[in-house]
Amino acid sequence: MKTKHVLIAFFVIVIVACKDEFLLNFDTNQKILVVEGGITNLEGPYAVRLSTTLPVNQPLRIPLENCRVTISDNTGVSEVLTETEPGVYKTVVGGIRGIIGKEYSLLVTTPDGKKYETGFEKMEESVGIDTVYAELNYKESLDYPFGLPGYQFYINTQPGQKADNYFLWDLTETYQYDADYRLYALYYYGDIFYTKSDMEQIEDIVKLNYDTLFTCWKTETVKDIFTGHTSNLSTPVINRQPLHFVSTETKKLSVRYGLLVQQYAVSKKAYQFWKSIREQISDESFLNTRQPYNIAGNLENVADTREITYGFFTVASVAEKRVFYNKPNAAFYFEKGYTAEPIDLHKKQQPVYLVLEENAMYFVHKDCVDCRTEGGVAHKPDFWID
Repeated sequence: MKTKHVLIAFFVIVIVACKDEFLLNFDTNQKILVVEGGITNLEGPYAVRLSTTLPVNQPLRIPLENCRVTISDNTGVSEVLTETEPGVYKTVVGGIRGIIGKEYSLLVTTPDGKKYETGFEKMEESVGIDTVYAELNYKESLDYPFGLPGYQFYINTQPGQKADNYFLWDLTETYQYDADYRLYALYYYGDIFYTKSDMEQIEDIVKLNYDTLFTCWKTETVKDIFTGHTSNLSTPVINRQPLHFVSTETKKLSVRYGLLVQQYAVSKKAYQFWKSIREQISDESFLNTRQPYNIAGNLENVADTREITYGFFTVASVAEKRVFYNKPNAAFYFEKGYTAEPIDLHKKQQPVYLVLEENAMYFVHKDCVDCRTEGGVAHKPDFWID
């Protein structure tokens, strides 16, 4: 798969990103090999990330460098990946390509000579996406007596060519948002420069055109795991599969929201792996209700199959769809980063950033008038549709 389309992160990453860490009962000196990545029918390069972790006393990933990493298919075609950064191995542009119907495996040889491999796994036929859509819902919350508003997203698939289809959905959100305030004027050592008439002078002072830094776009991966299957359905079609919920507690829905859904058709084993991961991280109180257990991946030590490894090398075909939604007609609950203050020109560091509120000028922090300070970029993505 392309680097930017790498599948949802493996077990350790998800635990760190979404939940408090928990430690399993292992030998404190036992290093655990972790693998993430895979191959799809999308054009490469594909990436495999290798690391080790000590689950007791040191639950952090350490990149595993200087390995020999090989992706092979069942017809004899293979490619040795190149380490592009510590622990990250990639195929070359124009290298091995995932083809539906072929089988693929991963072989890893570590610097100390240990060999780890997966079995050959078939790349299943892709299943198309029929629709991705959102509905304005109100989520129950003790903090919001009338419910927290937001968009609940759903997906409907097209019919599969066989009865048993297994899916993993990967979501990437891009949203348009505005800075907390629009710059109205700039005070600089006794002079006031207005954005509508004095932008050249303002640019000379701050070396930026703040008139173009009001609107930004930000792209993020949705940090959750979504799985589904058709094996118990009368027809091989999934309808109204819940995806994620986007609330009005942030700026994500404040102007316009875009969602790219990538639907991975995976094997039953891959589905069971990701479903198990989701079950462990989605139960807020799972440590109190069940004993943590190991989730077996598909990478094994050739010489010792009892050795524990984490993660999964995923073989999948992909269908994708992108949708856009405007700001919902609902209350928003996010707060501005800074509050506009009455002007005190003599006590503020120069220049002083001024905004117009209810026909009066106020001072704000410069971050309030630069949308990039919230992590976005001030140019519209090529794929964006207004």
